[in-house]
Amino acid sequence: MHTYRIDFGIPAEEMVMMGRDVPLRAAYAVEEAETSAYGIAFRSPRFDALTVEAPSGRTMALEVIVAADGSGLHGTVYLRTGFFDVQSTPDGLEPAECAAWEVAGRSVAFQIAFVLPGSAFDPSVPFGCDVALDDPEHFLRHGGLDLDAEHLDPILDEARAVFDRFLAQTPDLASEADRVLGSIRVDILRRQAELVVEQALVRAEQLRREADDLEAGFPQHPAPRG
Repeated sequence: MHTYRIDFGIPAEEMVMMGRDVPLRAAYAVEEAETSAYGIAFRSPRFDALTVEAPSGRTMALEVIVAADGSGLHGTVYLRTGFFDVQSTPDGLEPAECAAWEVAGRSVAFQIAFVLPGSAFDPSVPFGCDVALDDPEHFLRHGGLDLDAEHLDPILDEARAVFDRFLAQTPDLASEADRVLGSIRVDILRRQAELVVEQALVRAEQLRREADDLEAGFPQHPAPRG
């Protein structure tokens, strides 16, 4: 799982979702920056998560997913609680702090994805559903919980209700997303160009110093007598 970090050198855009302004920022994978030739990872647009109240009064963090290249929406919306919310929040931002839910006496975190209308994915079932104890280490070692329908169905019903309300209250999602994505992609490309130039200059200076150090180590021969 990648660790993402916000590039605050790229101005954020804003889009209205459910009557609230939601920032669209540029983020990058830290691991990609560490392994790339110039230490530069490509920046991708990413919406902040929106805290939404479920019918039961508990909260979920709602994130509209953007295609990796920023060309448009991915076609899915994720609803998260507990450590799924915390771990999906890029460095530099505060998590939505949507606590895990109490289910059958246990603290349960989940991430459930639904498909946007018009997507190529099947909208009749959740795109993805992870349910686990609110313990990321336990999840890595043992995987998720196998809840029976009695406990899982109410979670899915509440998540579906939140998703449906989001769609109803954000009718211009696709067109507005295209507008803000187009704007931030321009800024991202300009920022990438600046970073490439900066790192190329640094690398050029390193090479010049290596050449100077190499030359300084050559044996010095006396000049021939005339």
